[in-house]
Amino acid sequence: MATGWPHGVRGCETPRNSIAMETEMDNPKNTTRTELSEKTRKQRSDCIVFSVTQLGTALGQKIPAERTSLYVAGLNDISLAALKYAFGEALKNLGTFLPTISELRQYASHWTPEYDAITNTQRILDRGDKPPDWEPLKPGELEALLAEVKARAEKTKP
Repeated sequence: MATGWPHGVRGCETPRNSIAMETEMDNPKNTTRTELSEKTRKQRSDCIVFSVTQLGTALGQKIPAERTSLYVAGLNDISLAALKYAFGEALKNLGTFLPTISELRQYASHWTPEYDAITNTQRILDRGDKPPDWEPLKPGELEALLAEVKARAEKTKP
């Protein structure tokens, strides 16, 4: 699997039970808390269980179900994308102990929607199936291209 664990890992998309509410991390413009769908709660819970188990495996530890359920309870209000980011960062920075709930919440607080866009763009640029005449942009070409895009966008505004 490509970089970015646990992005795209099957365990982070399969349903499971938990209770969760939508928060500012799910939608920064949302000022009210709304009840999440059962599917979303299950996805979050399963992602947390899977990711805690994977971190335990990386440490050579079997994590008890009771401890895993505490992680679910402590992290179930965080969006799925932020959870994936947090567990990915925790894996990159893994020491000798399983990260605490507060450490994972801290990692999750650094996630932004732009992170996923930048990561996906980098994956596309790094892939090996580029045309044979592919050449990266030279210095200054990016600025010229951005200026052209902005100029076109201004023309289309009413």
